[in-house]
Amino acid sequence: MQTFRRLLGSLLRVQHPDPDVRRRGRVLIALCSSVSGLAVALTPIVAQLSDARSGLWSLGLTALAYLGAVPLARRGHVGIAGAFVVCSFGAILAGIVHATNSQLAPVYSSIVVLAGGLVVRVRAVPLVLAATLALILLLPSIAGDGTRPSSYHDVEVAGVLLSVVAAFAAFVTSRIVSTLLREAEHERQRAADLAGRLSEANGRLEARVAERTEELEEALRRSRLLAGQLEGLTRRDVLTGLGNRRALDAALRAIDSRREPPAAISLAVCDIDDFKHVNDRYGHPAGDEVLRRVAATLDAGRRAGDLVVRLGGEEFVLLLPGAGQRQAAEACERLRAAVAALDLDAVSPGLRVTMSVGVATGGPGPAHPRLGALLGTADTHLYEAKRAGKDRVVLGQLEAGQPTVPA
Repeated sequence: MQTFRRLLGSLLRVQHPDPDVRRRGRVLIALCSSVSGLAVALTPIVAQLSDARSGLWSLGLTALAYLGAVPLARRGHVGIAGAFVVCSFGAILAGIVHATNSQLAPVYSSIVVLAGGLVVRVRAVPLVLAATLALILLLPSIAGDGTRPSSYHDVEVAGVLLSVVAAFAAFVTSRIVSTLLREAEHERQRAADLAGRLSEANGRLEARVAERTEELEEALRRSRLLAGQLEGLTRRDVLTGLGNRRALDAALRAIDSRREPPAAISLAVCDIDDFKHVNDRYGHPAGDEVLRRVAATLDAGRRAGDLVVRLGGEEFVLLLPGAGQRQAAEACERLRAAVAALDLDAVSPGLRVTMSVGVATGGPGPAHPRLGALLGTADTHLYEAKRAGKDRVVLGQLEAGQPTVPA
């Protein structure tokens, strides 16, 4: 039974996107196949009739006509296949009537029963059978002289038997076809439900992936923000808020990496004079406040584009890109005077501080050697300022990376 169902399912496969067309195509294929098989089965009976040659031709044409409609139905051309079957069957019957071979009509009535049984619902098969039997019984009256009563009775009995057999075949075949169609529809519905659930699950999965992706992007954004903040903290002096040695090194590397470095660059090392005395006499909290005030003064008085950093302790560095010796001297002198003029009475009455500055200026030449020597040269000039009495600016020129004697 399973093998028969598989074969029948393969035979009833219709290539068309519309499910209704596929359903009608399957019914038509089943009808054509059954009629063709029945025509072959009737061949021995028809061969015993008086006009066997005409009957055999009719059966052969019927089988060929119905088999020819099967490929059309399988390709989805159900309308064309149905019209082809009706026209061919009508032509065969017309030929029979024209030949006044009405004795064969009861035989063909079994085909009508089978066709009607396959097209209508299963419960309507008895009605089709009853109508066909009535036609067989009334045929002598309808045909008149076209029938011979002496031989028609035998054909009539054969027609009734064949009609009953055809009705049974139509009933069984229709039941099988209906079962196959219901199973196919059930499987299609299950596949549609499964596809819907799969689509819904995919939608939920995509939503979760999008949500997780968004969360990951937000986490990465926060991570980059925190990394930037951490990088900023590592380059920031906690006490004064100025940059530290890391910030200075980064600025020097940035200048080194320029395609066109500045023609001149100056670097000043600034040191608060006698800062140990401030800590010893006024205490470290006062010393910290002095450092903050001096840092704020340097940062507020610097030129745009200059950088002020705290190296450590009471020592600060001022980087002046693009500044020659004269511009550096003016900027450092202005800052030195601003520090000397600081009002620190709020820290401790009568407290005043001064600042010594050593400046090194580099002229045109390779950037990296010049920057590498600037800090050491400026530090040397700072000690020259300390030895010369403090609270002053000492300048020096650095040409092509080579330090010079203090000016």
